[in-house]
Order: sequence, then structure tokens, then C-alpha cells
Amino acid sequence: MEAQEDVLRGQGLQRRRWAVVVGALAFYAVFHLLVAPFLAPGGAAIFGLVPLIVVGRFFGVRGAIAAGLVVFPLDALLLWLSGFDVGIILSGESILGHALTVIAGGSLGYAGGLQLQLSSTQARVRQTLDFSPMGIALLDLQGRYAYVNQAYERIYGWKAKDLIGRSPVDMVVPLPERVPVGRVLDEVIRTGTSSPPKDWEQRTRTGTRVVVRHHFDVQRDVDGEVSGLLVASEDVTGERDLIHEQGRTSRTVLRVAEGLPDLVVIVRDGRMVWANEAFASTMGFSSRELVIGESALLYIAEDEREELLPLLELAAEAPVASKEIGLLTREGREFRAEVAAVPAEFEGEWAVMVIARDISDRHALEDQVRQLDRMACLGTLAAGVAHEINNPLAYIHLNLHYAIDQVDGVPGVDAAVVKGLRDALDGANRVRAIITELRTFSHVDTEMVAVDVEAVIDGALRIVEHELRHNARVVRDYGNVPPVFGNQGRLSQVFLNVITNALHAIEEQGAGLGEIRVRTELTCGKVVVEIGDSGPGIPPESIGQVFDPFFTTKPTGRGTGLGLAVCRNIAEEHDGTIEVVSPPGQGALFTVRLSAAPGAVRSPKQVAPMPVVKREGLRLLIVDDDIRIARAIRRSLGTPHAAEIVCSATAAIELLDRDDEFDLVLCDLVMGETSGADVHDWIARERPKLFPKLVLMSGGAFTTETHDLIARTGRPLLRKPFELSQVIEFASQGATHA
Repeated sequence: MEAQEDVLRGQGLQRRRWAVVVGALAFYAVFHLLVAPFLAPGGAAIFGLVPLIVVGRFFGVRGAIAAGLVVFPLDALLLWLSGFDVGIILSGESILGHALTVIAGGSLGYAGGLQLQLSSTQARVRQTLDFSPMGIALLDLQGRYAYVNQAYERIYGWKAKDLIGRSPVDMVVPLPERVPVGRVLDEVIRTGTSSPPKDWEQRTRTGTRVVVRHHFDVQRDVDGEVSGLLVASEDVTGERDLIHEQGRTSRTVLRVAEGLPDLVVIVRDGRMVWANEAFASTMGFSSRELVIGESALLYIAEDEREELLPLLELAAEAPVASKEIGLLTREGREFRAEVAAVPAEFEGEWAVMVIARDISDRHALEDQVRQLDRMACLGTLAAGVAHEINNPLAYIHLNLHYAIDQVDGVPGVDAAVVKGLRDALDGANRVRAIITELRTFSHVDTEMVAVDVEAVIDGALRIVEHELRHNARVVRDYGNVPPVFGNQGRLSQVFLNVITNALHAIEEQGAGLGEIRVRTELTCGKVVVEIGDSGPGIPPESIGQVFDPFFTTKPTGRGTGLGLAVCRNIAEEHDGTIEVVSPPGQGALFTVRLSAAPGAVRSPKQVAPMPVVKREGLRLLIVDDDIRIARAIRRSLGTPHAAEIVCSATAAIELLDRDDEFDLVLCDLVMGETSGADVHDWIARERPKLFPKLVLMSGGAFTTETHDLIARTGRPLLRKPFELSQVIEFASQGATHA
């Protein structure tokens, strides 16, 4: 579109030129006819200057010569028509006059054309400068304004007429800046060279502060001499304010980063240029000044350095989301950290701010949570395993007793058979003890009851019996202390943890068979448990930290640093304490103090034997969904007694509704779709006279409801596997109470 407009403008200009030329020639012809007859031929030719000057202005000297070749014959024709003689027209004087006319007209026309073109060019240049977005000023050699454009006027608020002929030093430069500004202007004019951009704070016509960036260059005339000074100016007040604001923001960011507990470091070109105190202290620098200039890659885990380089490159353009990497201290200790990076301006240049958060504690906590989850799973598994193992173990135990009773002392029976049966019974008893200890880890059992701490300690020792057998002997010194009020599973965790730590200390010492000493006593109403070992002990500098979360002296992978912290929490939950001393060369001694609980309700367990009232012909009802247990009980009771067997709560209730004449009702708590609680509730409601004769059985799968049931009614509980004598005792007691 613009090209078409240029073509059209060019065509219009050309038409105007030819119109002027034709008009000049017409003027020449008319004037020649009217005036030439009264002039000499040479003088008449002078009038040819008019069209030749016009042609020369538009078409140059060559155009004037070409026009002269046209004008000369025309002039001769006009002279002839005016009555001049042909000889005179072609005389030397006439020809010389025409030649001089052509040369003079062409030259005058060309000079005039140049002047016109120059004036036109100057007008176009001025028009261009006037509409330039950058302020332009022309200064003469005395440093006074010769020209300013509209943008320059807008910067300072002065009009061109107010500035022309005056010095910028007087008009726009504040007093403190006048000397340096004057020196720059003089230097540019004197040397004839341009000057680098200068930013000066100046004042507008109204006195407003403005920051202007000036570019200085010289103007030269056609001879190459300096004729003035060109000044290009732009208002950079907003840019400077933004830089100052960014500087204030950067300083604020650094102050915030200085107070963060996270590690903050600024990296430029791969090297650290600033760091906060947290970074310096964590990475092992005595002063953060020592960080400056260090390569950032040296403090990244070697196998992860290649991953960090692209991260730093991306962060120079835009923030990079956090990524977990390994960091290295000056001493070479590696720890895991979450690292994020953002672009940041530091000391006027762009760099990358790296923020790192040490997540070692979080990893340790996650490890501990996983360990606790495993313990919770172990507790749930222990409860299920106890039930599933104790049921078959119950009839194995009863049948072994029955078999031994049947063959022991019988003539003709090989003594080795009896010995084998007794060994099998010992094995069954050992399994029963292990299952009992595993049951303490069931998280279902969370109630606080009277707990025999010496039994809990023995249970913990049995769990690590295999490791003890190869590494340490146990020396017990029990003071027959009263029970404490607490949770058996939680207390077992405390003693097992302390005993395990003692075992690990002895193993790491590698000095052969060690010793673990366990002592209990009652002091000032407190049950005191001391567990000591013959290991290397705890270093004096670490003794005050052993109960802190995540502190450990064990090798990586063997400890999380949370075991003793959990022990302290459990002791405090029981209104107790746990302490440690470690005299040099004498191992470690842990002391747990718990409040005695005289008269507290004990947890459900086997009832202590009472005097047995021997009776013949006892009648029992056995309710258990495992028929083998029921048959083993009936078989062991023998012929003097009678036992009815049912395998569900529904069947038991139907039988008791018809016949309730029983000396003892043995009822399992957990049975398929129904439970012993249904039988318990029905007897309590419908046959209260039979309620004292009810004894509950369990393989170990307790729930909160079953605990509440036993605690509420006080009915005795037989834990499978049990002794047959206990059944007879309960039957005799029930018959007596009846």
C-alpha cells in the first residue's frame, strides 16, 4: 500500500515538473514575440534563461543543455518571424549568446535545484526528529541550544523557543551536577568523539526530579570540522525507580533468607556468591564469608551433580520446583535435602537463589513410622496368630497330658515313650510362652491395668533368648516388687528396647560373652527397674542426647534414633521416668521408675489356683467351635465326669433353655458368626443362678468389647492352652458356690 502511494506521489511530482517547464517555454515564446523585435539578437537570447533555469532546477545541467538545443532553433525561428536577417541570426554573436545562456541557465537552475533539495531534505529531517520518541537537541560550539524536538520538550517541560540560544547547563541541570555535565560537553566538543551514555538526575520546568540518560555525539560540516553537538536524551526515571525498588526488594529478600532455618545460597556462574548462616553452619563453614567463591557442585552428592546442572540453568529463567538431592558437608557427611531454585538479582546482576531443606529428620521419622506400622502389624498378627495357634496348641497340650497320664507307670510301656511324650509337652509349653509374649505386642490391648513388671521383663528376655544365648548371660536380681499401673504391651516395648540396645552394645564391642544385669526393687513407693550391660558404654559427650529424637550412635541402617525417645515418652505416660548413667569402662545402666499400684485391678489372666473341692460326677457344658478342643477336655476329664459339647452360641442357648443343670459352663469367646458374649448375656439375663458357674475361654484374639465384658462382669478367663486341673478347680468352685 505504501509503495503504491510512493509511486503515485512520484507520478504527480513529475507531471507538475513538466507543467512548469511547458509554462516557462510558453512564457518565453510570448515574451519573445512581444519584446524581441526591439532588442538585439544576443540580448533577446538572454530571455532564454527563464525556461533554462526552470529546466535546470528540475532536471540538472544536462536537462538545461537538452532544453537549450530545443530553445536555440525555436529562438532562431522566432527571430526570423520577427524580421531579423538570417545572417544576423546565425552570426557568431548570436550563437555565443545562446551558448552562454544555456550554460548560465543550466548552472543557475542546478544550483537552485540543489538549494531546493537541501531545503526539502532539511525539512524532512526536522520533521523526522520532531516525531522521534527520543529527545533530540542540537548544540552549537558554545554549547547553546540550536534545535530541540518535541520529545525533548516533553522531558523537561520547556518549549523550544524558551531553550534556543541558551545553555542546557543553566536550564535543566541542577546546581550539583553542572560542573560534571559541563566537563562532558567540553570534552566531546574538544576531542570530537562520542561519549558513553550518562545518567543524570535533572529538573523539569516545574522542578520535578527526572533521571535522563544522555548520548553525546559531534556534528561535522562538509569539511569534516566539528560544527556542533548532537544530544539524544531519554527519560529513565521509571527504570531507575524500578532498579532501586528491585534493590530494596533484593535486600529485603536477603534479610528474610538470613533469618530462615532453611539453607539458602546464591549461585552465579556455578559459584556461590552469598549464603545465610544456616547454610554456612550446616555445611561446616566457620564463617559464611568462607563460602564465597566456592563451587556449588562440590557440595552436591557426586552421583547427582549432573542432575543439578540443568536445574541451575532452568532456574536462571524461571522458578524450579523442589527436588530431593544429596548434599555434602565440608567433612564429607551426606544428607538428603529438598532443593528449590528461583532467579534472583544480587548486586545488580541476575543469579540463582537455591533454597535447601534438610529432610534427614523427616526420613528418620518416616522410617520410625514404618517401624511402628510394622509393630502394629506385628501386634495384629500376634493377636491373630495367638488365637490360631493357641486353639490347636490347647488340644495338643491336653492330649499330651492325657497320653502321659494313660501310659506313665503302666507295666510294659517303654520309658522312652513316656520321655518322648514329656519332651513334646515341654515343647508345647515353650510355644505357649512365646505366644504369650507375642500377644503383648497386640495394639488392641491398650488398657491400663495392674502389670507384673518382672513377668514383663522375663517375657522381653524370652523374645531375644536366641541372641542372648550367643552374646550375653543374664543375671536377674528380682525384689518381688508389687505390680505397677500401666499397659503391658507398652512397658514390654520399653524393656525390650533397652535390652536390645544392651545386646547391640555387647555385640559391637566384640569381646566375647558379655553380661546383662536386671534388678528390681521397691523404693519410696516406686518400682525401680535397673538394666545394665558390660558393653563399651556411652561417650560422655553423647550421654545427654541419647533420649533426643533421631540421635543415635549406631551404624547407618541399624538404628533410627527414636527408640529411646519412644521409651521416655512411654515412661512419662506411666507417670514414670527413665534415666541412664555410663561410668567410663563400666557399660551403661538404664533405670526405669514406675509408680506401684497396690490394690489395682489386674489384667485378665489365669486365675490363681484356689483350694480344690474334690467332687465326683461333675457335669460340664463345653461351648467351642473347635470340636477337637472340646473332645480333648472331655477325654481328659475321664469317666467320673460328664461333658456336653456344642459348637455355637446358638446351640448352647437352645440347650441351656431346656436343661440348665450344669456344674460348669466353659464358653469360648470367639466363635464364627456368634460369640461367647451372646451366651454370657443370655445366661446373665435368663439364668442368673447359672451365671457364677460360667467360665470364659480365649485363644488370644481379644477385642475392646471382650475386655470390657470381662472387666464389667468379673468372670474368670482361661487362656488357651490351659491345664486340666484348672477346669476341675473351676467346676468344683462353681458347684460349691451354687
